[in-house]
Amino acid sequence: MKKSAFFGVMLLSLIVTGLFAGDITNFSGTWTFDDSKLGATEDMPRGAATKIVVKQEDNSFSSERFISSSRRGDYTLSETLTLDGEECVSETESSITNSTAVWSEDKKVLTIKSTTIRSRDGQDFEILSTELWSLEEKDAVLKIESSRETPRGLRESVMYYTKNK
Repeated sequence: MKKSAFFGVMLLSLIVTGLFAGDITNFSGTWTFDDSKLGATEDMPRGAATKIVVKQEDNSFSSERFISSSRRGDYTLSETLTLDGEECVSETESSITNSTAVWSEDKKVLTIKSTTIRSRDGQDFEILSTELWSLEEKDAVLKIESSRETPRGLRESVMYYTKNK
């Protein structure tokens, strides 16, 4: 009797684990900015990456964003986060960023919140940003809804990236 109850519990936990194991959205891949998704009067949002490379495994999420700027030229921003809401710190020559990444309840949307302290000309200023990452069109399109609060005001944008094959 004890053996059959034990095996019943084990079987149930395997079934439950199997049902939910594949439910977490995986953003891994190389994504290219898709300007065809912009409205007729919209330009590529300032600071948007032309390409994003994402590696996501278990609780680890890393991204490289390739950005082209008229002021800064071409550069890459790299970030590594955990997917459990723990704060992660990244530093560059001119900034320190504290970020957290948390899943929506259904594990379909990843929310990345960041506070960046940036230095320019001896002055420090703060940038607060929130990004909502989700997949559309049978996981072929990455949608990033971005909100950034800077000393110059609030900037909101929606960016779409197509997954490279």
